[in-house]
Amino acid sequence: KSKNPYKMKTENRIFSQVYSYLEQGSRFVDKRHLTVLSWMVTALLSSQSLNQARWEPFVQSRAEQANSYQRRWNRFCQNGRVAVEKIYIPLILKAIETWKEKGERLYLAIDTTLLWNQYCFVYLAVVCGGRAVPLMWMGLEHGSASLAFEKYEPLLDRAKGYLQGFENVMLLADRGFANQQLIQWLRKNTWHWCLRLPCDTLIYGVRRRGFGYEVRELYPPKRQACFYRNVQVWQEARITAHLALASVPGVKDNWAILSDEPPTLDTFWQYGLRFPIEHLFLDSKSGVFDWEHSRVRSAACLERLYLIVAISILFATLTGMAVQQSGSRRQVDAHFRRGLSYLKIGLRWLAGVVHKARPFLRLDHLFSVDPFPCFASRKARQDYYGKITFSFIQEFEAFT
Repeated sequence: KSKNPYKMKTENRIFSQVYSYLEQGSRFVDKRHLTVLSWMVTALLSSQSLNQARWEPFVQSRAEQANSYQRRWNRFCQNGRVAVEKIYIPLILKAIETWKEKGERLYLAIDTTLLWNQYCFVYLAVVCGGRAVPLMWMGLEHGSASLAFEKYEPLLDRAKGYLQGFENVMLLADRGFANQQLIQWLRKNTWHWCLRLPCDTLIYGVRRRGFGYEVRELYPPKRQACFYRNVQVWQEARITAHLALASVPGVKDNWAILSDEPPTLDTFWQYGLRFPIEHLFLDSKSGVFDWEHSRVRSAACLERLYLIVAISILFATLTGMAVQQSGSRRQVDAHFRRGLSYLKIGLRWLAGVVHKARPFLRLDHLFSVDPFPCFASRKARQDYYGKITFSFIQEFEAFT
């Protein structure tokens, strides 16, 4: 086992823990990259900002000028030899390895986000603990959040290779990803799927007449749901799938969920698991890590910079779950029941490691099912459980 080069030179406890975590989990990593990466993760966890000018107080080095630190970070982001996936993928796979052993379903959410209306990032995230943790990501210089399937297909191909041991995988996606090419890819690779359809999508087989109906013509009245089995979608391909429709009071848009599994009320619940990826975007941007204040303006460099964010999210989330499991949550969360995400609980605990000499906790695995749902208030809890209720449900078999 290699020695931590800063073990005797620094008293930064977070750096020592992060370095050990990365060294044990990652593979084929240059030790120099590992040291710089550990300091960057330590600085981000401490400053909670991707503005690299704020990192200097949290890093110990022989450098005396602030500009020297920033050149160091820039060299890392511009270094094409930094193997992002070889560093990060082993960490996230280790965090979910018990799911594979137990045969539990792995829910993946895919979505895009824009930076400065110039760069489009595609995320593939693992849904766990009421939040989403990054699995893979890809940056493109593209001024729109809408992407053709050919642009993000390589990301899915690589993810399929890394997840070969998982036999039960479901992909969750919003309307921008509802296309024939994606569904054909999912069927070929035996992934389950749950996609929301745009309101102008043509559906065939819901009436005896042969022509298609747009989804907007099929929505049921308020507080009602309709399930259609074996409908055909899109005039060109006529892909056969199952459709679940719902009109929910208080929700801006009606839901039309296309799935490869027979529709039930669980179909809506499963699609709802996609929403934590929106929280991931918020945490990455203004919510926690302030990504939009990064001064990096290159898709390739931004991909490497997001490696720092992904490791920080995973490390802090595992720490937060360990805090919950140890019964110490009330030390950092003022709510009687959990009112903070595991990410924020972990960040507060790590701050206490520095300022209150709290101990580091053993990092285990990500929760596949959250045993302690998070609600900021009693009203939020009531709204969550009372939002989706139906007075009438209909089921239909499609006409051929």
